[in-house]
Amino acid sequence: MMMVTVTLKKPVEHDGGKLTELHFNREAEVGDMILASRFSTNEEKTAVMLAALSDTPLPLFKKIKLPDFNRILDQTKHLLSDLEGNE
Repeated sequence: MMMVTVTLKKPVEHDGGKLTELHFNREAEVGDMILASRFSTNEEKTAVMLAALSDTPLPLFKKIKLPDFNRILDQTKHLLSDLEGNE
């Protein structure tokens, strides 16, 4: 798997620090898929999977601004299509 790094244009503050970039550096695991399947919308499932692949706690990932989220989607779409088997 190729690592993808996305720098946030709007850093997210947490625990006195700032989240400035995300590193999507691991393959999805069965547990990630099971967790994502508990959510009802595609947007929720996608956010859960991307949070997992970047080892970012979901509550923190949910604070990412929408323009940054759209950039994340664009730069990681190949990772998500691999999960669906649509290469």
